Amino acid sequence: MGMSTKKTAADIFLSIKKLMFSILVFFILVMASTGIIQPLFLGLPVSGYLLMLHVTIAPFFAVTMALGCVFWAYHH
Repeated sequence: MGMSTKKTAADIFLSIKKLMFSILVFFILVMASTGIIQPLFLGLPVSGYLLMLHVTIAPFFAVTMALGCVFWAYHH
């Protein structure tokens, strides 16, 4: 007899949680780098393509951070 590959709800929840936290880390890195590169290295305010990228990622970052808080609260 073969082994069953059926995933339980807990396995699916864990997979979603890991994916969500990976995406959150990516968004944190993008937000931090786009907000720091120009002011730190060039002494200029954030503008141009870096500002557009920063502002475009911001809502996705906020939603992912909120989901991260929910998953963290559910875990604890």
